[in-house]
Amino acid sequence: MGAKEGDDVLTPTADVVASPPIIQIGPKSSQMIRLIRRSEQLPAGELTYRILIDEIPKDDGPASGVDIRLRYSVPLFVLPADEQRAAPVLAWAVYKKDGFWMLRVHNSGNQRAQIGALKLSNAAGKEFDIAPGLFGYVLADRTREWRLPTPGDADLNGTLAVKANINTRPLTASTVAKVD
Repeated sequence: MGAKEGDDVLTPTADVVASPPIIQIGPKSSQMIRLIRRSEQLPAGELTYRILIDEIPKDDGPASGVDIRLRYSVPLFVLPADEQRAAPVLAWAVYKKDGFWMLRVHNSGNQRAQIGALKLSNAAGKEFDIAPGLFGYVLADRTREWRLPTPGDADLNGTLAVKANINTRPLTASTVAKVD
């Protein structure tokens, strides 16, 4: 999994395989699936994958109504050896583009940053609850951009306090918002 212009880009790979590759799970039952990385060597930096799990509908004859197939998308991270692990190092930027407030986060560290419980506060103390739960990921040595769920006329100018959970740990930072 990589990023291009702030968005995730998925590239097919055979580095990770599922065992068993296809299963049938009955109602009210469960099944263990093992994900196996083909290389036994520990990576020099964190590796990131997204596992796609597709539901294949039963072929019971003619359909009666709407046939819905579910797809689950699950992140998978392979950590490097202990001596090469480090925390994410984040730089935050809030700016206005085409009438919308945007958030850009650059991670110069060598481990992903899972951003959750994100709040911004302006200089007057007004708090903007951006995401009460998971907001998104910024992979190691990558930049992500998001359109903030705030009105375009929200007062985000000037110095902002950033409060978030990064990899489940509380973080407080600051940034200066600007209009591009």
